[in-house]
Parts: sequence; C-alpha cells; structure tokens
Amino acid sequence: MAEMISVSACDVWDYFQKNKGELKNTMHMIAENKEFGVEIYVTEEYDKPNIIVNADDVQVRSVTAIDEQDCYNLVSDIYNDYLTERALSSLGYDDDDDDYDGYRSVYYGGTYEEEREEELNIEDRESELSYALRDFLDVVMMGSEYEGTGKAYLIEEDCLDHFIEYIARKHKVDVYRPMYIQYEGEEAEYCEYPYDELEFDDEDNPIYLPD
Repeated sequence: MAEMISVSACDVWDYFQKNKGELKNTMHMIAENKEFGVEIYVTEEYDKPNIIVNADDVQVRSVTAIDEQDCYNLVSDIYNDYLTERALSSLGYDDDDDDYDGYRSVYYGGTYEEEREEELNIEDRESELSYALRDFLDVVMMGSEYEGTGKAYLIEEDCLDHFIEYIARKHKVDVYRPMYIQYEGEEAEYCEYPYDELEFDDEDNPIYLPD
C-alpha cells in the first residue's frame, strides 16, 4: 500500500493552529496514496481547518471541521476512506474498471450504488446526531470545569451511544440511526432502526429495564 501520512489525524488540529496564517493563502498536503492518485490537504476556511481530497488532481471531497474533536473524526474517516482499499469504493471504481481489475464493488449483498448510499446515510445521520448532542451538552455543561476540554469530548462520545440507546430501549422510541450490524459468523446487515436488532452487553450503560 503506497500510503504516506505526514500529519496524523490526532495532530491535524494543532498543525492547523500553528500554520493558520499561511494556510489562509495556500494548502498543505498532509497525506497521500500514490497508488490511487489521492492527495489530502488542509487549508483555512472561515478560520477553521478545511480538509480537501484530490484524486488525480480533481477535488472529490471538501469538509470543514468545527472543533478539535470534529477535526480528528473527519480526518480519521477521510484517511480510512481514501488511503486504504476503501478508496476504490469511495472513488467509485467497480468491477469493469481496467485499472482495478478484480475489485469487487458488491458489499453485504448489494450493489456499489446501494452500499455507497448506505454509507452516506450513516455519515449524514451521525453528523446530525453529534451536532445535536453537542448543542445539548454545551447547555448542560455551561460553566462546568469540563466545558471546552478534552473531557467534554469524551463525555460527548459516551453520551451519544448511551443516551440514544436509553431512549430507544427504555421509552420504546424508534430511533433512526442507520448502521451495519454484524455478529460473529454472520453477514453484516444494514439497518436503519437498529435498536430492536442489537444485542446489548454493555454493563456501563445504566439502563435497568424490567424483565
């Protein structure tokens, strides 16, 4: 695999802060995969880090991070989508492409187009939930020693799964949160309302449901 990462996902936010002045007028490459012709850059947009993905000199993705945790999440996803074998699906190659002969564009029993739509549904919904929860926690933690700290990010990540699981199971709410569910020895299945399908064994979630 011909991937090269100059700035790790966890360091992009700090790298942006240190080079913000220069990035207002230029882009810095932070990773690439020559095998796929992929180059990943950071630049400045509205005083925030803007991550740009080019494939064969054509821009295929551009996203702006709103804070440090969001930056880490976005860059991690982008590195995974465009620096690994997933780049083939992210860039839209299929079995008929001569450059990638033998690559299978069928996932979980569906076509590439169906799989890509599912991934976008997951990505969009996770963003919606994260932003909504972040707004809620900003109010809850107003004046707290944790507000705006790394601890706040950990709280957010923990609450996202536990709070949604709680209202889905405790109050029997149909929660739209598309995801792939896969149990050992079984094929992964795309599910838009997963909480009736999931098997829970998380003792850390304080949900006490009657038998």
